Amino acid sequence: MLVSSVVIQDVDWALVLGSAALAALISLTFSLAGLPEVPDADGDGIPDCADNDQ
Repeated sequence: MLVSSVVIQDVDWALVLGSAALAALISLTFSLAGLPEVPDADGDGIPDCADNDQ
């Protein structure tokens, strides 16, 4: 949005701020959806429920 504007006054700041707010909301939603973390007892980065090395 900013790159396509020739002059800074031509930027639709409401659209820029709205897009940034929406991106922040989506990011927060995905971050919260990942909680609580899946247990990983052996610390290899693979959740215990998917780890076949047990």
